[in-house]
Amino acid sequence: ERQSGKTRSCLVMSAPLFDSASFVALLGQLLSSDNSVRGAAEKQFNDAKAQEPDRVVVSLVACVNPANGADDTARTQAGTLLRRCIISFGGDSVWSRCTPPTRIQVRSAIFQALEHEANGPAQKILIATVSSIADSLEGDDTWPELMPMVLALAKSANVQHQNCALRLLGELLGTNLTARVLEAQQDLGALVNIGLQHPALQGGALALVCEIAKVVEGSALKALQAVLPALESALQAIAATPDFEDALQQLVMCASISPAFFKPRLREWVDVMLKFAAADGAVANGLRSLAFEWVTTAVETKPKAALKAIPDLPVRALDVAFSFMAMVEDDPAWAEVDEQAESDDEDDVLHKSGEQKVDFFVDKLGYDSTKDPLTATVAKYASQASFSAKIAVCTAIRAAAEYVTDDTTLDVFAQYTVSMASDAHMRVRYTALLALGQICHDQDPKFHERWHEQFVPRLVQASEDPVDRVAAMALGALEAMIADLDDAIVTTHADLILKMTVRKLQSSSSTAVLESAMNLLGSMAASMENEFEPYYDQLMPMFLGLVKRTDGAAASPKLRGKSFECVSLLGYAVGKQRFAPAFAQAMQTILAVPLETDETSMLLVDYIRDALERMCKVMGSDFAQFLPNMLPGIYAAIKPGSAVTQVATLLQAMSVAWRTGGRGGRTEGR
Repeated sequence: ERQSGKTRSCLVMSAPLFDSASFVALLGQLLSSDNSVRGAAEKQFNDAKAQEPDRVVVSLVACVNPANGADDTARTQAGTLLRRCIISFGGDSVWSRCTPPTRIQVRSAIFQALEHEANGPAQKILIATVSSIADSLEGDDTWPELMPMVLALAKSANVQHQNCALRLLGELLGTNLTARVLEAQQDLGALVNIGLQHPALQGGALALVCEIAKVVEGSALKALQAVLPALESALQAIAATPDFEDALQQLVMCASISPAFFKPRLREWVDVMLKFAAADGAVANGLRSLAFEWVTTAVETKPKAALKAIPDLPVRALDVAFSFMAMVEDDPAWAEVDEQAESDDEDDVLHKSGEQKVDFFVDKLGYDSTKDPLTATVAKYASQASFSAKIAVCTAIRAAAEYVTDDTTLDVFAQYTVSMASDAHMRVRYTALLALGQICHDQDPKFHERWHEQFVPRLVQASEDPVDRVAAMALGALEAMIADLDDAIVTTHADLILKMTVRKLQSSSSTAVLESAMNLLGSMAASMENEFEPYYDQLMPMFLGLVKRTDGAAASPKLRGKSFECVSLLGYAVGKQRFAPAFAQAMQTILAVPLETDETSMLLVDYIRDALERMCKVMGSDFAQFLPNMLPGIYAAIKPGSAVTQVATLLQAMSVAWRTGGRGGRTEGR
């Protein structure tokens, strides 16, 4: 019960398992960097949870109270462990094994701790613990004292208590006690009104309003919308405080669950958020991204209605998106960065966010509504001399390419990318080539037919770029360019492309360049088929040499696998008779490959399996001559080990050989 503003227990609590000093020492050992010390402490703590759950939670709740002398770190850790004791994992929890009197007394003790707790992280954990207890209630255990204790904190003259009540009420919404919280409508309204006006309470009040908006609807939601103007003011007031990030996260979540809440003042809210998003230098980049995320979240469900309410939304949103995409640093080390590595650089994150937003707005608002502001903003940034502005242009073109429906705009965008593909800055060249490849992927063959005469020579030239990342991207764009071209057109470019590709394969030590060159070559072989024969004698010996490599970049499992793939594609292109001598060499190499079961080696296994299937289709019954060489591997499969993987691969190839029975489609008899 609550007397004179203080929470008191009317029952005697179970004795703590440890004295205060010993327990704090144990908590420290649980965080020890010494594995043996930490392991012993974990065993002691886990044994105690299993054998005496009541005394463990009593020890933890005693430690979380600042009045008992533990420091901030110990209290925060004790609160975390207490919450873990309450949360159920697999249907069981330490809390569920505690006696009812212990549970009642621990609840009361948590509120005593909350009254004294001034440390933000520790208070946050205690509030989450209360929420977890509320969510675990079942049967006759309804915790009737909870709401009176929370509302007593709300009515306290102590601002710290009021803030705690705001946060608690927000956490309780969404638990088993949601209906009980909403029953206190008058008290909630009074607390929210006070909170939105008080600087120290605005963050908590904003969070509570967002939580209410997520669980109410109809007339209740309409009544809540009356606080929207005050909510805007509160958000702007806390923009320079630590509460701002949490407030933005709460608003984004609220917009995703209840976008209708913001409808009466959508224009005003979009205006506020776009100003935050555009405030480079005044607002941290991560917070700018969150503000922009709110705009897309609020608009997503009804974009046409948003466009009607905010006619200038495409102009303003795309302007912010372009400013995000221009957030790139001039890093000389960029050329050596692993393309597959994820970057957590804040500017890079903002750049990617801008690209996603261009895609979002052009898609959701429609190309007709965004065409003019998109082309105008592209032209504006293209006229600037900075490398970052050019990167923004190419990135925007890449994001919007699939939605462009008129040839005039598409050709303008293509011209920008072709021009910037030879820019002095390596990152501009790279991004232009990336955009060009994306246009080729997204647009129909008519675009390829209009542009192949300009694109192919420029891309072949770009493939000789001294920066390997750029050269690899050029090869990828060239592959995308020829993918939808008529075979006869591809043949007209064959000499130029293949001579360059062979040079790259023979001279480059870059894994990315070699991989892209092999992909391009495979695409050429598949497109040209019969017309590829004149190049066979030059290419096949080179690939037979590459599959035998055991050192250098070409010996990596992926590139060696791609070399096997190219051998099989070349064989498929020229047919059985021409391929037969090379087939024998390739099979001898395959049978000599030690196939392991680790993840890296399995990549090579996959390539070899596909190559075997392709060669089986080409050679038909002539594949059978290699079956005796496979039998030792099959017999070895009786024993566990890596042979199982090899046998699975070979058996799959054998099944194809038997199915084809020497009837390898167009390849048989050539």
